Formats: sequence, C-alpha cells, structure tokens
Amino acid sequence: MKTPGFPKDYTSASVRDCFWKIIAPRGHLVRLEFITFQIRVNDRVKISYDWNWWYPWHIYRLTPWHSFTVYSTGRQLGVQLFGADEVDHRVGFLANYTMVPAGGMRHFLAVYGGSLLR
Repeated sequence: MKTPGFPKDYTSASVRDCFWKIIAPRGHLVRLEFITFQIRVNDRVKISYDWNWWYPWHIYRLTPWHSFTVYSTGRQLGVQLFGADEVDHRVGFLANYTMVPAGGMRHFLAVYGGSLLR
C-alpha cells in the first residue's frame, strides 16, 4: 500500500479519494507496518478499526522516514490520507500489511485497551 506516485511527491488532488479497506480472515487481525511515513505538515492519516469512525486514530507528521506498526482490534482496518498543505513536498507513505492470528494479540488489546500502536 502506498500513496499515489510514491516515491515521488503526492498532491492533495491525488489523495482526495485514497482509502484502503483491509479485511482479515476470521480469527485474524491486520498488522499494518508503515515502512516509510513522510507526509506534509498539515496532512494526516486516519486509521479506523472495525469501521469505528467515531474514535479513529489520526497520525500526523512524524520524523521523516520513521517506521511504525499498527494492529487492528478486529478483522477490519481502514486507512485514509487527508491532504491539505500544498506548500510542503513529501513522498507520503509506503506500508505492508499482513494477517496475524488473533489469539494472544486480542488478549493484549483487551487488557491494555483500545488499539496497539508501536
């Protein structure tokens, strides 16, 4: 999964309709690893778990080329990039997703609450 044109700079127009919907098989969670995350100053990535749009995570600009991993709390994960700032130039993000067995991870999420971002 990557922003349009990656590794070239993206524009607000190119990400206007960018939405990724990932659904894991039953008994699995989604593991989303951002390998490269370099978005513009006023842009954000919205991550929703099991289509809970009321309480999504909003990830703003981090140190360029910073990588991190997100796990879903259920079978579904939604990712959307909102572009606002045309002055700054960034490459966007590159991410890989895999499906992982829910077993121990679901217990960890239940004990520590919400979603896991590490």
